[in-house]
Amino acid sequence: MKELTSLWVIVCLFAISSICSQAQLPVPRIDSIFPLGSKAGSSIEVVIKGSDLDPSGKLFFEDSRIKSESLGGNKFKVSVDEEVSPGIYDFRHGGKSGTTSSLSFLVSNLEEFTVQNEAVSKDKAMTIDHSMFLNGLIQKGNAHFFKFSLNENERVFVDCFAERINSRMDALIVVEDPNGNEVGRSREAIGGDPLIDFKAQKSGEYILRVSDFLTRGGDDYWYRVRIRKAAQIDFVFPSSVRVGEKQKFQIFGRNLPGGVPSGDDGLEMIEKDVDVPDVMERQRFGPTKPINVGMKGFNFSIGEGLELSNSVFIPFSNYSHFIENGANATPNDAQKINPPGEVSGRFYPGKKSWFSFDVKTGNDYVVEVVSNRLYSPTDPILSVDKVITDNEGKETITSLGKADDQASNIGGRRYPTNHRDPSLKFKADSDFVARVSIKDNFSTNLPFRLIVRNPKPDYELFVSVPIPDGDNNKGKKIIKGGLAVRSGQVGRLEIFALRKDGYDGQIDVSIKGLPDFFEVRPASISKGQNSCTLSFYNKKHSSEWVGNVEVIGNSEINGEKITKNAESVAVNWSVNDADKERVVSRTSSVMTIASIKEKIPLSVIPVEDKVWESSLGATLEIPVKFESTGEIKDKVTILPIDFPGMGKAPQIQVDKGKTKDAHKLVIPLLNNKDNNKYNEGIHQFVIKATTKLGYRRDLHLLNEAEEIAKKNKEALEANRKSIEPLKKAVEEAKKILEQSKASSQETEEQKNKIIEQAAKSLKLSEDMLKEANSKLKESEALNNKSAEDVKKASERSKPKDIQFVSYSKPVKVKINSTPIKVEFSSADNTEKGSKGMIQLKVQRLFGFADAVSFSPIFPEGLKGIKVTETVCAKDQSNVEIPFEIEDQALVGSVKFDLSCKIKFNGIELAEKVPVSFEVIENKQVKAENNNQIDQEDPQN
Repeated sequence: MKELTSLWVIVCLFAISSICSQAQLPVPRIDSIFPLGSKAGSSIEVVIKGSDLDPSGKLFFEDSRIKSESLGGNKFKVSVDEEVSPGIYDFRHGGKSGTTSSLSFLVSNLEEFTVQNEAVSKDKAMTIDHSMFLNGLIQKGNAHFFKFSLNENERVFVDCFAERINSRMDALIVVEDPNGNEVGRSREAIGGDPLIDFKAQKSGEYILRVSDFLTRGGDDYWYRVRIRKAAQIDFVFPSSVRVGEKQKFQIFGRNLPGGVPSGDDGLEMIEKDVDVPDVMERQRFGPTKPINVGMKGFNFSIGEGLELSNSVFIPFSNYSHFIENGANATPNDAQKINPPGEVSGRFYPGKKSWFSFDVKTGNDYVVEVVSNRLYSPTDPILSVDKVITDNEGKETITSLGKADDQASNIGGRRYPTNHRDPSLKFKADSDFVARVSIKDNFSTNLPFRLIVRNPKPDYELFVSVPIPDGDNNKGKKIIKGGLAVRSGQVGRLEIFALRKDGYDGQIDVSIKGLPDFFEVRPASISKGQNSCTLSFYNKKHSSEWVGNVEVIGNSEINGEKITKNAESVAVNWSVNDADKERVVSRTSSVMTIASIKEKIPLSVIPVEDKVWESSLGATLEIPVKFESTGEIKDKVTILPIDFPGMGKAPQIQVDKGKTKDAHKLVIPLLNNKDNNKYNEGIHQFVIKATTKLGYRRDLHLLNEAEEIAKKNKEALEANRKSIEPLKKAVEEAKKILEQSKASSQETEEQKNKIIEQAAKSLKLSEDMLKEANSKLKESEALNNKSAEDVKKASERSKPKDIQFVSYSKPVKVKINSTPIKVEFSSADNTEKGSKGMIQLKVQRLFGFADAVSFSPIFPEGLKGIKVTETVCAKDQSNVEIPFEIEDQALVGSVKFDLSCKIKFNGIELAEKVPVSFEVIENKQVKAENNNQIDQEDPQN
């Protein structure tokens, strides 16, 4: 019998850490990758660290030209195509245990080196030079030391990347000269990262010290350092680019080739014509904050090879560009702008910059500053005045408003979207000159973009894994999560809309790239809302799968269809108390989803998969049932969530002994209670079930291990049974050989042949016995191993109490405006001057049984029709409503509505029933008219 091994089971058991009591089922988390990057055109071996990482998993890079090969034990060989440009590239890890949030991998044009472990003192400083990138991990209480040689008057930049590459490290760097004197110290020069710029006063060996400012350390305290002799670009004007055009840039920086002094700030300036690419991309040398989601631009640098400068990100813009002239320090010297357009300028500490533009009556204008969102440590303030000048040149100045920080924050603590850039919108009530002043409250001399434009309603999207249910320390606990959608589980993503310029319309959301065994129902961000949940059901017995997906938003703005791809967003690390620890998040272009084999331990399911129907004022009743692979140890609390218009969610509690029965979730659709604001229409929501559960982790692995152990035991028994007959065969062969040797009846030649044959038979029997014993030992080893596997799997799958939360598939409901259906049957006696009856049929639904009142609603211009207000008595289904057609009524089609009003559970409701009939001429009048015509003209 073929023997089976349980290698995969054991790999999973050893690789995945044990679960603690929690409300969320285990998902993989990636904490670090080291080394942090590779040179383009080469490969490097990296180690990833985290929890619940599948050792057979893969790395999914945003750029297909970066590939990885698993080396086992969370080690990978990462190969980077030589055509990949330097910068930050996102990746995720995905496998049989799920997929992680994203992490950054860096590509450079230099050789990559890892900081030596012993480089923790000056006497063991590591030798470096400007031809390399260093990758380091700081441990708590330690610093790293490096030595590098410079010639007298040689200028270098010591650039340390930490915050820019999503490290927890608050990096501090110090440089000492050959005499031990400190010649440079930096902590926050580029955002939160240090940069030292100095010129060697003497030739010799210099010492660089790298540490965390608070002497912290660990696996997520990584950094990269480069000693650069090439140029340092600080900023460029214009501060935005137009796609596919040749543009002239003013480049401001230090050590620029051919640079000339630009002022008293120590910077130089050069001008350069640049061919801007046709395709814009994400920022490649720093993290993209949630507020900048969707921003694309140009990553610009100068030089090549070792002379390659740092890179600066220049955003894309469609507006005309102006550069601040520097002579606009007073209102009278305000620099003229032609809107729509933008100005690239710099703040002057303690001073204002002034600009002006002509305004036309009736037009809407937006004046905004972009600085804090790109350059971080600025706090701009904006003021706009209305200036009217009379014939004598006298100005009348009226303030249109002042603007400071933008407080709107749709992402909360995890993904903040508030910022310090001001924006002001106004509508012109006449023709005038708008005068704008801006300054920086932080008194920096950093760049800004001042944009004057017409409003353009728009939006961007970002998507996240939801906050884990359970104890989150009153909202202060922020988890860096992954995603693992189990068999039978409903996966959920949170979609956020960053709305712009007052756009508040509905945004339909879909997901692209999921295999067919995922069932997805459409979702939308409702009018005026900023988020929604997108659910996708992993059908039972589905396959294991990991892959990249796209979350797409569709909307219509001013008659134009707008499609947006969402960027994923995640926190860089977990914190237990956001009041005491820094929360930092970033967006990524990579979104990965995983289907895993483990079955969801508890499902809440409507008993029927259909559209559930009710009406305003009625109750919506949905029978639900449970499916569980674990022991339910407490009552199950059920409540609806994400129900449009719901104020306070109703809930039911099911005793743990009654979870095998169906139970009704009852939702009163009452807008006079609990701050409810239900609306008629088709909606969807999700049912949430919470309970204490005995969770058996990876129960399927135990089942597989037991099946393998059973087959290996059967193979062992078969091998054992085969030994005894083979032993007997050997003994029998030995006897035959001895008898052959003792025989004296044959000739010598015949005897020798018999002995040779007997010896061969013995040898064959002994070989068979030997092979069987070898197989027996192998079977015993496999049997012992599989028994040990079962023991470990059993230990791993022992029930552990967790406070578990389960979500249903999206439930679709139809809410009618009233609990009645009224059908217009007919109208009799529709001749002019006659009276008749409108026949209606009334059907009462959803528990309504009271009276219905009817009154007419006539369109403008309809004359000569009178309808009597009528009440349809309780339980009455056929109604006759009197009407009269007066003589002044026009012959032909008549259309109007009947208003049907009811009071149901304390709520007044109404709907309209269309009525139509043909008004015809009175027969008697028509006959008299015909007779009169005949008398006047007998020939007719």
